[in-house]
Amino acid sequence: MRKLTIALFLALAVIAPSVSAKTHSQGRPMALHLVQKIYVEDMGTSPEAARFRLLLEDQLSENGFVVVAKREEADAVLSGAISVSRSGSTEVRRT
Repeated sequence: MRKLTIALFLALAVIAPSVSAKTHSQGRPMALHLVQKIYVEDMGTSPEAARFRLLLEDQLSENGFVVVAKREEADAVLSGAISVSRSGSTEVRRT
């Protein structure tokens, strides 16, 4: 669990610059400091990826963001992929 938490914080540092923020009505980019509602896409199909997504959503909520269930409701979409090797190391890739 500790490795997953560490991976979560590393992922936030890696993924944060790639958050896409567009208003749906205008289709123009939105300033990231105005983002309040975030949709987190699936991070893969493994149980670890699902757990990582839940931890990420919790961390975003704890840091003042509203995590929404539908992409259309969001100010920004956070996407990426996580894979865990047999040795236990975790890799997070942003998309």
